[in-house]
Amino acid sequence: SAVPDAPSAFIVYEQTNPNDPFGKVMVDNLMRRGCPLLSIHDYPTLAAQQDRYTDRGWDKVVAFDMNSVYDKHLDIKDVERI
Repeated sequence: SAVPDAPSAFIVYEQTNPNDPFGKVMVDNLMRRGCPLLSIHDYPTLAAQQDRYTDRGWDKVVAFDMNSVYDKHLDIKDVERI
């Protein structure tokens, strides 16, 4: 990196939990459509997603599932609009 100490952030939207009932259907459905989720079994949980980045040198990693984002991190007006 040209500026290794520069603050940075990014958002990753990854599917997780391939082994719960919904996840099994999702993985199978996408596979049958030719859209395999190539890393879902390598990083199947939020904790595994966090480790994915801390293992590569990120000092701080925060992960949320979409239910948490919807319930706790969106403005109530946006939730009502949705």
